[in-house]
Amino acid sequence: MVKTFQHRKFFCVDPTTPSCRKGFLTHAGFTQHRNAVHNVPARPSCLPQHPFIPNRHLHLQPLDAIHNPEVHDEPEGPYFIQHPVLDGTPCDEDGNDLLEGTDPPPAQDEHPDMPWYPFQGRDCFELADLIFHQNKMSKNEFNDLMHIWANIEGHSPPFRNVKELHNVIDSIPYSDAPWQSFTICHTDADQLQPDDPSVPPWKLAEYEVWFRNSRDVLRNQLSNPDFKDHIDYAPKQVFGEHNQRVWSDFMSGNLAWNQCNIIAEDEDRHGAMFVPVILGSDKTTVSVATGNNEYYPLYISTGNVHTSIRHSHREAVSIVGFLSIPKCDKDYHEDKEFQKFRRHLFHKSIEAILEPLRPSMSKPEITRCSDGHFRRVIYGIGPYIADYPEQCSLASIVQQWCAKCTARKKHLDEEDIMITPRSHCLTKALIEALTSGELWEEYGIADDILPFTASFPRANIHELLAPDPLHHVIKGAFKDHLVEWVGSYLEITYGKKCSKKILAEIDRRIAIVPSFPGLRHFPQGRDFNQWTGDDSKVLMKVYLAAISGLIPDQMIHTIAAFMDFCYIVRHPYLDEADLAALDDSLQHFYQDHSIFEETGVCPNRSSLPRQHALKHYHQLIILFRAPNGLCSSITESKHIDANQPLGEMLLINQRQDKLAMFCVIHLARHLMDTPLLPHTIQPIPSQDNSNIYDVEAADGLTTDSTVILAKTPGEHCTLAFYFDLCGVGGMHRERIRATPSWHNGPAHHDCIFLENNPTLPGFQGLYVAQVVLFLSFTHRTTTYPCALVKWFSQVGDSPCPRTHMWIVAPEFDDDCRLISIVHLDSIMRPAHLIPVYGPQNIDRHLLHTNSLSAFASFYVNKYSDYHAFEMAY
Repeated sequence: MVKTFQHRKFFCVDPTTPSCRKGFLTHAGFTQHRNAVHNVPARPSCLPQHPFIPNRHLHLQPLDAIHNPEVHDEPEGPYFIQHPVLDGTPCDEDGNDLLEGTDPPPAQDEHPDMPWYPFQGRDCFELADLIFHQNKMSKNEFNDLMHIWANIEGHSPPFRNVKELHNVIDSIPYSDAPWQSFTICHTDADQLQPDDPSVPPWKLAEYEVWFRNSRDVLRNQLSNPDFKDHIDYAPKQVFGEHNQRVWSDFMSGNLAWNQCNIIAEDEDRHGAMFVPVILGSDKTTVSVATGNNEYYPLYISTGNVHTSIRHSHREAVSIVGFLSIPKCDKDYHEDKEFQKFRRHLFHKSIEAILEPLRPSMSKPEITRCSDGHFRRVIYGIGPYIADYPEQCSLASIVQQWCAKCTARKKHLDEEDIMITPRSHCLTKALIEALTSGELWEEYGIADDILPFTASFPRANIHELLAPDPLHHVIKGAFKDHLVEWVGSYLEITYGKKCSKKILAEIDRRIAIVPSFPGLRHFPQGRDFNQWTGDDSKVLMKVYLAAISGLIPDQMIHTIAAFMDFCYIVRHPYLDEADLAALDDSLQHFYQDHSIFEETGVCPNRSSLPRQHALKHYHQLIILFRAPNGLCSSITESKHIDANQPLGEMLLINQRQDKLAMFCVIHLARHLMDTPLLPHTIQPIPSQDNSNIYDVEAADGLTTDSTVILAKTPGEHCTLAFYFDLCGVGGMHRERIRATPSWHNGPAHHDCIFLENNPTLPGFQGLYVAQVVLFLSFTHRTTTYPCALVKWFSQVGDSPCPRTHMWIVAPEFDDDCRLISIVHLDSIMRPAHLIPVYGPQNIDRHLLHTNSLSAFASFYVNKYSDYHAFEMAY
């Protein structure tokens, strides 16, 4: 019997995610998809939201307290104040302001009769997106597929060959910012003789820089309808419950407000929309080699888009250029002339890429925005995201100096030394007064070129260098400093042989940490070669408990204070109380980490630029918002395939952007609200038929009736929903498991938080238990879903003074574990417990699946994630 092709019968039509229109052959497949992807409850109206999210806009008169918008009548609850002058007033295409409530003009479509132009239809677009964007099929494979398609169907396939596919994608009229290039060479290249052996090869080389029109790229981002409800058209000042200032998205920072104050001095700019241009680059992300040249990407984004969009990879960050990295023989690596040329090449390249924005930094230009309205947009250079070595290049500062202040390189953290913020004005004054040698030695200034921001209005690179938690805090201060210092201390104190045994003990402790959602298991501890940022983040969550008892308490205090600083910094909303806590943790960190100097581990601890950068975070948060929104992990997440030639890679990048924008625009036009149905499905005829006693058929999809089946004998998991402060979608879901076998292995029983007393702060108002099994029973027709749990009791009235984590122990009743049945509604979320290892060595045969039953007490790991840090303090 010949089997026929089965069409998909069940389609996802979830209204909250119009981009998901997946089809399934069986109802079971559809149910699994719905439970896995869309089973997220709507936010209840009784505020599970963070109290810092403002719910009211307090209006000011246009000239009321523009520089100091204090409110005399203190309002109740969170509120925000919008800039009274540069408020992003909608206008028409000629720049005339519109009345409030005016609908945006309809988008102009060059092909109104062909909604899927340049594709023949939706099916052709989805085929192109599947093959080119999602599967990245090779050219030969695509040609073979079209050949097979033609033989099976008996008529021409959707695309004759890969060339036609590329031509159609290139014809998409959206996101049109093609790649271009320019060449830079040494100024003396024309006068030099190539045959002269004394001439360095790097002076004769041409350096090609690839770029896209930065103005077009930003206009594409601003007009993206996907950002409609996630963009700020004006700076704002956000205030919390107690009238405390709150910093959340970038436009809530003081930099945008201060820039608008300067722009507002010209009346012709009133009502304009200020667009800060966020830039970023990272040589460690990718280095693309083509011939004798190397390149690395330059990223661009707008500060108006909310942080959640920038984190969720929704085309809010674009690659705008590939900077050239000049190469030379090792003989010239330390050559001052070569280093000077590299600095000039770097700054002049960025300046040229941003040149299309220069006119609109002084005079507003009319631009369509994501809500369909036109606005008069004025650009300005915003924060630059970069690691410390690149920050030195950007600021034309010598390595080991601070790029933001004049603290001396050997005394970066000395409290009694007067420091001054760096600026272009200060640099110019010093250049006029001092020699190049004095500038280099006394101020760490490379005076051969001013930073690229010196040529743009209202821009000071020293102020604009963004905080970078990934490189400064996680990879820098934690991995490269604290973890390495602990190893060095052990070697200095106990010798190389004994220190290796202690490090092996730390690795065993890390290896037996109980599993937890989102927590990578390290079967070999921390001893692996290739570290990534994600590896460092995971190690931070378990490292403190692993070293407790093996190093002096003061070192534990140092790392605990640093951990608190790190978790506060990465919070998406920070208020004045958070900044005070941030300063307090940083102060304790500096007080306690003197032990590393006293023990000979780090004699120059006061001259570490990445640690010194932490002292600037308080002011940078006030300027830019919470650092979590301006981190190099955002640019690192923009994947680049560096295994292809640069030219081909740029075309692929350009075509993928076009397909993504095409999809976004058609979703906004509701052309993809329904799934793609096969042509073989015919509509039900609507004419009368005397033999059919049905009403007229309704248009649209057929919805299956709900059939309640018998319950399965038992459930081994449940779901916990909570508001994730650092998540993209707000509501977060985690699965709590209690199963006798996990992946054909040992049993898996998660720990949980339960509510005790909501009036008590932090962990004092919580219980901790371990789930034994899930059950339910029915009483008077009401079914009660429950869990059988083993209780843990709190040890002491305060957290452990060394680790800053609470300790719990199994609770007993007459030498038996105390067990109860609790309702599922009392479960708040999963909890992560780490054993208090004590002084004894860990049994080599102990597995992480058994650790919850092998120890007498446990740390309540508040560092397991940022939501736990907010709960279990």
